[in-house]
Amino acid sequence: MGRTANGRHRSRRRLPWSRSNPDAEPQAMPGSCRRRRRCFSRKDEAGMRIGVRKGKWPLPGTDAPRPAAEWDALVLGADEFGTWLFSGEGEVHRKADGTSVVLPSDGVQLLPRTGWWAAWWWRDDRWISVDICTPPTLGESGWSYTDLELDLARLADGTVLLVDEEEFEQTVAECMVPQAVVTAARAAASDLQTRLASATEPVVLAGWEWLERA
Repeated sequence: MGRTANGRHRSRRRLPWSRSNPDAEPQAMPGSCRRRRRCFSRKDEAGMRIGVRKGKWPLPGTDAPRPAAEWDALVLGADEFGTWLFSGEGEVHRKADGTSVVLPSDGVQLLPRTGWWAAWWWRDDRWISVDICTPPTLGESGWSYTDLELDLARLADGTVLLVDEEEFEQTVAECMVPQAVVTAARAAASDLQTRLASATEPVVLAGWEWLERA
């Protein structure tokens, strides 16, 4: 583990059941889960189920993001920060390669009104994970965003980690990500590192409140 110039942690430390922890790589789970329900609403309304699609940056010569994962979530509501979705322990996130991830914890996801990120608050281990990504958008088929492979985590003890910088740099190089996108991604990561480090940051507190009400 190292530190950035401003003293915050930059690490490839293993996170709770995240992709950065190879020991926690989920097994392929074909089929459905008992808690999974079909996404039946195209409206972002509280109490409805809605689809979420996460993509990867397009390869050179293509325009559409590459599929990464998709899932259905329960819309909890919206506030000044954005739209809050709930996924329960045991629900399934379907990966593009045909395998599935079974969530080991309840979590709420914030899709912000503005910003190059999407964040999860997880009940088990009480930690926050953040995807630096294109601004999430709501369309006819649900929410979607393109993951830029740069991540943040706020652990239960308040430690804030910047994770997967090598994957981000690799994506930038291999996919010829425009400099404007790179700049926006780094600015979002820097801003969120500061905000997540504060125990009184309003969005941090709001996430735990939405999770408790879920």
